[in-house]
Amino acid sequence: MRESYTATPRLLYVATQLFLKQGFAATSVDQICRTTGVSKGAFFHYYHSKDDAAEAAIDYFWELLDDYLFGGLDLFEPSPKIERIRERMIELPEHLHFENGSLLAVVANEVSDSQRGIRVKLEETYDKWSDKLAAALEATGYETQFSKRLARQWIAVYEGAVAQAKAHGDKNIIREQLELFGKLAYRQ
Repeated sequence: MRESYTATPRLLYVATQLFLKQGFAATSVDQICRTTGVSKGAFFHYYHSKDDAAEAAIDYFWELLDDYLFGGLDLFEPSPKIERIRERMIELPEHLHFENGSLLAVVANEVSDSQRGIRVKLEETYDKWSDKLAAALEATGYETQFSKRLARQWIAVYEGAVAQAKAHGDKNIIREQLELFGKLAYRQ
């Protein structure tokens, strides 16, 4: 019974890491179980399928992302809050040990057209991220509709910068792109 107590966090973490490192399609349930030391029976006790595990991994990734990016920001005034979020986005891959990229982008690029449940989960997660960024931008004086568009652009710049950093083996690309985005966005 000890396996069931610790299986879920290990399964989520390992599944997330494997999806990031080698993609959703290349990651098998057998590999997740072998890496975690959890039986297939235990895996299927928690998840009905690999798709179900991917949706749980997306939720797990969002919880980490949300806590790191937005946790404790109520203590800041609007403008420093935006700067703090930008700095945290720069540090995000290293801080959360997701050097292989963003789970959202990796899974979206691979399966969003073929697995409807995963696509819906990705859409909901991107919307939560976008809504939080838009609220922070709106608090600095941006109009609501512009804040929403700018938040989505910010996420797109971030996700693209993470992909480029991975392709070039240079995490400084994330900082460069987010600094440039900040300079352009703050011009209004």
